[in-house]
Amino acid sequence: MCIICHNSASSDQNNRVLMGVDASEAYDGKVGQTYELKTMLHAIHSAGTGLAPYVVYRTRGIYAWAAEGTTLPNWPADSTPTLVFGGDPAVPQATQPHTLYHPTYPRLWNDCAACHVDGFDLIPDQDKAVATTLDAGTVDAGTTNVWKNQLDDTLQGASAAACTSCHQTTDARGHAYQNGWTPQTFENGRQTIIDTK
Repeated sequence: MCIICHNSASSDQNNRVLMGVDASEAYDGKVGQTYELKTMLHAIHSAGTGLAPYVVYRTRGIYAWAAEGTTLPNWPADSTPTLVFGGDPAVPQATQPHTLYHPTYPRLWNDCAACHVDGFDLIPDQDKAVATTLDAGTVDAGTTNVWKNQLDDTLQGASAAACTSCHQTTDARGHAYQNGWTPQTFENGRQTIIDTK
């Protein structure tokens, strides 16, 4: 049931655009953030260890996870509903409560066996795993299909998405992309990937 919402095509980019926030103003410097389970869970665990913060823009609040003592750029001092940094004051949804969590994890963040059972394939089976949306593309302005066009999504391979949620160095990302693909759009979106299997 969880992956009905927390799926590989999920992104908070629609909320960032609605609020008037672009990547240069976002608390995490991204155009959007997926909240699919594999990315979200890995990123929250690693955020508490001092790696990149994980930030999700919702229309019921802005939520961030970062290491204890970390302050995100332009983050408000308290959680009282405040205009989102870069947000359009004319848009009611741009005023949100801000909640910053400092997750703790009682084991090494790269101890995959802490959650994954014996026999679990650490590298997802690419015949079954689904690519993750990094950038949801452009708004289909003036249509009823706003954000429904997934053919212009910038996609990342499933294993790269899971691994680089924690392994965030340039070298680690390069390794993940070299053994998969560099995030990109495909002519027929995810169908292009499925058809190559």
